[in-house]
Amino acid sequence: MLLMHSNPRAARLALAATLVLASVLVGAPVAHGDGREVGGHGRHYFLNDSWSGSANRTFAYGREDDRVYVGDWDGNGTDTLAVRRGNVYHLSNSQSGGQASRTLAYGRASDTVLMGDWDGNGTDTPLVRRGNTYHVSNSLSGGAASMTFSYGRAADSVLVGDWDGDGADSLAVRRGRTYYVSNRLGRSTADRVLAYGRSGDQVVVGDWDGDGTDTFTVRRGNVYHISNRLTGGSASRVVAYGRATDTTLAGDWNGDAADTLGVRRSVQGSADPRPRPRPASPDLDCPDFATQLEAQVTYDYWMAQGAGDVHRLDSDRDGEACESHFG
Repeated sequence: MLLMHSNPRAARLALAATLVLASVLVGAPVAHGDGREVGGHGRHYFLNDSWSGSANRTFAYGREDDRVYVGDWDGNGTDTLAVRRGNVYHLSNSQSGGQASRTLAYGRASDTVLMGDWDGNGTDTPLVRRGNTYHVSNSLSGGAASMTFSYGRAADSVLVGDWDGDGADSLAVRRGRTYYVSNRLGRSTADRVLAYGRSGDQVVVGDWDGDGTDTFTVRRGNVYHISNRLTGGSASRVVAYGRATDTTLAGDWNGDAADTLGVRRSVQGSADPRPRPRPASPDLDCPDFATQLEAQVTYDYWMAQGAGDVHRLDSDRDGEACESHFG
């Protein structure tokens, strides 16, 4: 998803696969490194260009509750942020605050969106996921999808990366600790199947050694077990970074063709003042939530996991949960 572009390829953001819901409910943030929205809460970002324990790039961007993605939007080899509000995306080409460099509307407010360099041209663009059907755009101008295909199951957790170093991103399905990796968009079967880590691990995706191929990093608390190969076995590097309550980012922040870590953190620090998402079962209705914000957080969480509107809180499909009930 995040791409680097110093060789034909571009290194990508990738953010983690799914953390088990139990961990989310006790306060650990969901890490994303798979092309999906970053998740978490806060407008403060702490980026690291190396594998040291402290950030060398810090800035504030957007709002505390913004939905955020990482990508290379202008093809210059450096990853930056995009804020999503409904179906409108505010793209920044700098690692700083201020106004967006570009704004576009794409898809529906209720869509699950992944970001990646789908055609290998060095620029990240959106892919809309609806169940197990994917609508790919190779431009940042909106309009019709460039390609539509089906892959995996509607309930799968999906990661994005350049698994074979050809410069273009494709998908991997995660089921527990097993990963089904496809090297081409549109293929119905995996090119590679591997087991890695534990089924409850948070996973971040990136090109950690700058060889043009994305691999997995396991996050446990604030400790990261980095692998430079798409195989099982021991980590290539183990580092501690940030706090256990941080939400993780991954990207090429300085254009050196290698991905490193960053974190998203609330202004108040490690505390997240928002309500926690409610489980997918038992079934809940709008009156079961104390506030519209509580309903929205639950709705946004399950949409980001690819499970859809599990409690049917958004009857008009405008991305706003229970707005008629709470007025």
